[in-house]
Amino acid sequence: MKKVIYLFCILVLLSGCTSLKTPEIKGVVVDAETGRPIADARIYAKWQKTVSGPGGQTGGDISKELRLTTKEDGSFAIPAYTLRNYKPYPFGQGGTFYMVVYAHGYKNKSFTFNETSNFERPGYEEFKSIDQVVKIRSREIKNAVEYWENIKALDVKDPFFDLEDYKYFIEKYPNNKNTPRAQYYIGYTYEEEIKDHKKAIVEYEKVLRNYPGTDSAKSAEERLMLLKKKQK
Repeated sequence: MKKVIYLFCILVLLSGCTSLKTPEIKGVVVDAETGRPIADARIYAKWQKTVSGPGGQTGGDISKELRLTTKEDGSFAIPAYTLRNYKPYPFGQGGTFYMVVYAHGYKNKSFTFNETSNFERPGYEEFKSIDQVVKIRSREIKNAVEYWENIKALDVKDPFFDLEDYKYFIEKYPNNKNTPRAQYYIGYTYEEEIKDHKKAIVEYEKVLRNYPGTDSAKSAEERLMLLKKKQK
């Protein structure tokens, strides 16, 4: 009798759950202008449950995350996946698939799918032929203003990429008004995200040495005082 009740409860639970099915995505990232493949571009994919409550529909728990790097020919592959939201409808409402493509010197591109049917009738030109290779054309950034905005817009918790991007910015735009801030963020990334305080101190000291008198130097000096107190 207990087994029957147990099976009945499972069936009730399953009948109330919602899901989001994403197909296998095979793609290639290329330069939008030249068409050449972009190797070592990053792909971040996230499947997140959707929940509904008094405040409306919001993002719930992350069901799965995936981080990939494109090969020499710019190719990548994201396996098919089924997100299951076991909160009964209408509290649980399937999920969202979110994907970001990013590379040094290129404009970030993101794609969001809220329903399984979105893949059958995609709103993105790149996904119109999902049964074939998805070609993502990334546009090279030509100026410092857009590059800085692109850096700040990226939020995929990839600290080592962030470090490389700030360094790339400093090399490419050594006299830009945001260059001291880029150097400061290198130190801050080491301190807060990577938790390497020795490297953070080294990078903060570069701010003081290379960009004295700037707001970034003042901020770096404050961080250095706090870090050196912790080391005592």
